Parts: sequence; structure tokens; C-alpha cells
Amino acid sequence: MSFHNLSISVLKVGRQLAGSLAVAAFLLPSITGCLKEEQSVKPHEPGNVITRTVELSQDYRYQVFYSLEKDSVISRNIKTDWDLSFESNTEGSKVFVNSSRFMSASNTGQEAFEAVTDTSGFFLNRRLDASNHPDTMAIGEVKNTNKIYLIDRGFDENGDNLGFIKVKFVSVDNEKYVIQIQKQGDTQIQTHQIMKNYSRNFSYFSVKTNAQVPIEPNKNDWDLMFTQYIHTFSDPYLPYLVTGVLLNPYNTQAAVDSTIDFKKIDITVANNMKLRAAPDVIGYGWKEFGFANSVYKIYAHWNFVVRDSKSLYYKMHFIDFYNDKGTKGYPKFELQKL
Repeated sequence: MSFHNLSISVLKVGRQLAGSLAVAAFLLPSITGCLKEEQSVKPHEPGNVITRTVELSQDYRYQVFYSLEKDSVISRNIKTDWDLSFESNTEGSKVFVNSSRFMSASNTGQEAFEAVTDTSGFFLNRRLDASNHPDTMAIGEVKNTNKIYLIDRGFDENGDNLGFIKVKFVSVDNEKYVIQIQKQGDTQIQTHQIMKNYSRNFSYFSVKTNAQVPIEPNKNDWDLMFTQYIHTFSDPYLPYLVTGVLLNPYNTQAAVDSTIDFKKIDITVANNMKLRAAPDVIGYGWKEFGFANSVYKIYAHWNFVVRDSKSLYYKMHFIDFYNDKGTKGYPKFELQKL
């Protein structure tokens, strides 16, 4: 191609480009006129700070299930209403004892009830369900065990011992557990089925009523459980019954902070906190018993952030453990949705 022809081609391209730009300039007002105006983003609005009190009673007889979203007690029961809890999901096969009564258990290694004749050696070999050691369970996995467990039923709210039972976990499948129980002093061996309920974390059984009992609400309906439970201290080793708060094990996490003022914790701060799913993240340590004056001291600077199963954030801190009459067992806290 000659230089002359190349010049003509360049001129043609230039004219086409100029024409395209002119059309674009003409259409631009029409196009922009059709675009929606930018929507303003509403600033995040936290809820109001509210103050609530949960009744456990002076002897800590109640277990209370609380919903942060509903700001309400969903249900409560007396801690002696049940003995054993069973994982209720499809593949679940773990069994737990009621730690609020300081229950414990020992695998005897025997398969026949008549082979277990006394409680000798029990307290040397027993295990407990401690919240700070959830992988070390009194019973735990029961699939294909077929062994006799000797179980100490612990204490009632008056401190009276409830005696022993022998339990054999016969089978477990997607729908139910089958167990056999022999109560202390009885010759009769009872067989029970504990049905799984997939809408709940656990199914519960009562030795007192010889029946499956409703305890825990729907796992989507609660976040915190106010209760007594076992905490194991390590130096020296000491399992101890404490009173505090446990998390719903279903997609609920929490974090604790003692360096930031409660009022300054917002959704930005919460999003940067390291959340954990351990059952006792909130626990019992927000208070301390003074042996000199027999009074509980509250650590109000211990702040807790909880993310529930719906990924909603809340902050809370405790401000008292006594009611207006000066009776212990009434934890009071401030709560705010972030």
C-alpha cells in the first residue's frame, strides 16, 4: 500500500471514530436518564441496652434456656427432671450425664448385669462430663459398646444423693437408642427406647419417671443455658460444681473481652473478635465468691459477644447475682443487639 492510500485509510477511520463519538454524546443524556438513582445505605442501627434477670433460685434448682433474639426465657426445668441426654442428630451416638447434679459414670467392662454386684472401685475409675473438657466424657460414644455402665445419679437440689443405676446401651441407629436400666436395689431390668428429635440437640431420659422427657427447646429457639455444671480445675485436679452460662452447641459462638468498655463495643468491634464454640466461653468466671464475707463479687468489665445461629450479634455483661431481696441465684445482665 502506498503512503497516499495509507493516508486516505487513516482519514476514513478518523471520520468513523468522530461519528461514533458524536452519536455517543447524543445518546449519553438519554442513557443516564434511564439509570436509577443511587440508593443511600442506611447506617447500622443497634438495639437498645436492656437489663434482664434470670431466676435460678437460691439452691440453683432451675436450668433456664434463653433466647437473645426474642429477649425471653424459652423454657426452664428443675435440674432433677432428667438423668441422661442423647445426641439427637441422624448420626449422633454419644450419651451425656446430667452434670448439674454432679453425676458420674464408669464403664465396668462387663456385659451381664449380674456381673456388677457393688460399687467398689467406682470412685477411682469414674469419669465426669466437664464443660471445659468436652472431649473427656463420662459415657460418650455408645455405638457397639454393649457394656454395663455404673452411674452415680449425683445430688438433688437439697444435696441428697440419688443413688446408683446400671445402664447398658444396647443399640443406636438414625432414629433411636435402646437402653437397659437396673436401679439400685432392684432385680428388674427395664428396656427403654429414646427417640431422636432432629429439631433438638439432645433427647432426654428420666430415671425417676422411667420415660423420655422434654427438656431442651428447639435448637433454633435458644442461645444460652443458665445452669449449674461441672468445671474441672487442673492444679490441683478438682472437679467442681459451678453456676454459670453455657452456649447452645448449634452454630452459636462467643468471645470474651475485659479491655474495652461495654459501651464502646459495636458491630465493628464484634466482627474483629475471635469467636469460639466452646460451651463455657461465658461460663462462671464473671463472678467470684468471697470466702471472707460469703458474698459474690461481679466482674462487670467482663464483656461477652455472642453470635447466634442466625449470625446475629449481641453483647452482654453481668452486673449482679442477687435479686432485690439480696438472695443469690438471680444473675442480672445488660444486653444489646449489635
